[in-house]
Amino acid sequence: MKKLILMLPLLLFSKEVTLDFITQKPTSVAKDYYIWRFLDQNITSNEANKAFYQTKNVNRKIFLRFAKKSDDKYIKEIARCMKLKPKEYIKENAECIAAGMSPYKFVSLDLEERKKIAKKVKKFEKTYKIFTVLSSKYPFFILLNNEYIFFNIFNQVGDKFREKHLNYTIPTYFLEKIKNKKGFDTFVNIAITNPKLKKIHFSFFDISTQDLSAYSSFLIAINAIRYSKYEIAKRFLIYSYNKAYYTFDKDKALFWLYLITKNPKILEKLTESKDINIYSIYAKERLHKKIDNFVTFDFENNSNDINIKDPFVWLEILNKTKSLKEEELKRFAFNFRSKNLLPVYAFLMERYYKYKIHPYITPFESYLKGVDKKDRALIYALARQESRFIPSSISTSFALGTMQIMPFLAKAIAKEKNIDGFDLDLMFEPKINLDFALHHIKFLKRKLKHPLLIAYAYNGGIGFTKRKIVKTDIFDENKFEPFLGMELVPYPESRKYGKKVLANYVIYCKILGVKENLHSLIEKLVPFDRNHRF
Repeated sequence: MKKLILMLPLLLFSKEVTLDFITQKPTSVAKDYYIWRFLDQNITSNEANKAFYQTKNVNRKIFLRFAKKSDDKYIKEIARCMKLKPKEYIKENAECIAAGMSPYKFVSLDLEERKKIAKKVKKFEKTYKIFTVLSSKYPFFILLNNEYIFFNIFNQVGDKFREKHLNYTIPTYFLEKIKNKKGFDTFVNIAITNPKLKKIHFSFFDISTQDLSAYSSFLIAINAIRYSKYEIAKRFLIYSYNKAYYTFDKDKALFWLYLITKNPKILEKLTESKDINIYSIYAKERLHKKIDNFVTFDFENNSNDINIKDPFVWLEILNKTKSLKEEELKRFAFNFRSKNLLPVYAFLMERYYKYKIHPYITPFESYLKGVDKKDRALIYALARQESRFIPSSISTSFALGTMQIMPFLAKAIAKEKNIDGFDLDLMFEPKINLDFALHHIKFLKRKLKHPLLIAYAYNGGIGFTKRKIVKTDIFDENKFEPFLGMELVPYPESRKYGKKVLANYVIYCKILGVKENLHSLIEKLVPFDRNHRF
């Protein structure tokens, strides 16, 4: 690895980001990433101001770095208040409490401490209302008379407080009143995926489907299935199917309708899906139908001088595609028919195909020599979901490159590999990005054996996976496992991510000649081994 590093351009090491560089770049997530980096350098307060106010999305990472460089006392005070521990707020003024104390921090205090803090924030009406409710002995019953702050409290206080103080049957009239409000989807997700909130689970049985989102309706159906209320589940699944916009969401509603009715016509309909997901794959495997709506591309070892390792080059390509009509998009895609630009070509062609035919490419093969086929299938499955293999991808949380490696993880791996002068922009080099990802996956595989669990850990972290999946009773609920457990993973992003990666893994196993299918992978999850020895 050290030899590899020495061969890279020197400009990638300890790269200094300048204010001129930032100012010249278009507003974007990529620009935010470089602003975040710039704010960590030896700069003046004036330079920090000029960079910060060009930010597209101000997140906590950027703000706290900006506050360190700013000479504005107000900014510094907000940052200080944001970082305080719960008990430290007791001695603070109202402004500091309102700026930094969340409901989650607030409820970690004892009742008398909460009352003391609540009195201080009277001039901040909403904060005062929230804290007053949370300072009562029976907050749930007061909350039922405060529908406008219901989500501010329920969705933010944390599992321990919810389980102890908010686990009561919620009247149907109240659910009907709040179900079209912003925050309802989050509330439904939190309530239904927490197995300890059983009294709330029962509350959803009598709610009507009117005004529900496809998302909430589906979760309410899953909740009904958990308690063998199949007729109730059927009503919500049908509504979710009709309401859903994306094929993936329609397919999951169809899949569960099939599981609870065993109607063969539903399974047959699912095989006609244009999407590739665990639901359509299941149907096709069950009915012995070929999965034929994916393509692979490969080009000779030719190259093009378009530098897709540059985030702003990739941004320019994306922006160009927005106004292109169907045939124009196809012609534009042909500019990228070379081996080093294969990810861009595949990305554009999937749009051209209107997501009815799906490219499953195998780029960077020379970087994966010596990696066994199952691990390659897993790497490709993850990379396809993470970035569509685009080397310069940057997420809003600044996950970087083909495998979307977080900065803190990249730095930790660089340290383990004894790489001196490491710069985060090295993550835009696919060879290094993949090497770092393989290093991390090797660690995850020592803890978790099944690709689905590895996917959860890659997305949500090993701590989340052990705490919220492996060490809980998820996957132990009833006869519909492991599918029911897959729908009850608490984090919505990780829940969907795991299913997407598992589907990708099945397809890449087919492409690479690995004898594995969805049914065999599912069988390995039942019964669920809490020691995760799969």
